[in-house]
Amino acid sequence: MNRKCKHGDSACGVYWTCGKCSDEENRAAYARLTPKEKAYDNMVDPLGWYHTDYDREATGCSCHINPPCQWCVENS
Repeated sequence: MNRKCKHGDSACGVYWTCGKCSDEENRAAYARLTPKEKAYDNMVDPLGWYHTDYDREATGCSCHINPPCQWCVENS
């Protein structure tokens, strides 16, 4: 993993992935899920503690799981 961050974070892609790049990667992965896979995620994790349903609005902060969370990034 040694790529340049398009958001300007010099450590992103070298030591870790910044929140914006991570969010973009997660959204792309979610877009590749089939409806059956999305339904399974929602069944096993209905509150969204371990996954994010990008088809619905975020309900609140989850920085205690993986900071910075999508809700904080979008609402900052």
